[in-house]
Formats: sequence, C-alpha cells, structure tokens
Amino acid sequence: MAYIEGREVDGHGAVRQLVDPATGRFTREVRDCTPEQVAGAVRSARAAQGEWSALTAGERARVLLRLADLLESRSGDIVAIEVEES
Repeated sequence: MAYIEGREVDGHGAVRQLVDPATGRFTREVRDCTPEQVAGAVRSARAAQGEWSALTAGERARVLLRLADLLESRSGDIVAIEVEES
C-alpha cells in the first residue's frame, strides 16, 4: 500500500511476505507498487510542488507541525508496522 495524492493505493506489483524478525513468524503479505505506480506518484508530487513552493514559511510550518502531530498520535501503530516489516 502507498499514499498517492492523499489516498491509500494498493500495490499491483510483486507479493512480499512480511516476517516478524523477533519471532521469525509470517505476519502478512503485501504487494509492492509497480514502476508505473511509482512514476504516477512522482508525477503527482512534482505537480504539487508549485502549490507547496507558493506557501509562506509559516504556512509550511503549520502543515509540517500537523504532520508531526499525526505521526505522534499514531506512533504505536507505526512502530508495530515497522517491526513487522524489518
């Protein structure tokens, strides 16, 4: 899964099996994004660059602080996912 243009997008590429490194047990399967999906994500990011660069430093700071708040509020989930993928 990936986030492209603010939406969750399932990968359509190769299937990977995730194994918990602490236990060696299979946790789940995920699909990688295809090169075409990655290229689409890059195009979207480049298209958004103009809007982002037009923001003031203060506006950008507010966006980044909101992102930091969201990441902090989901830190437990993020750690669990990272452990599964390691």
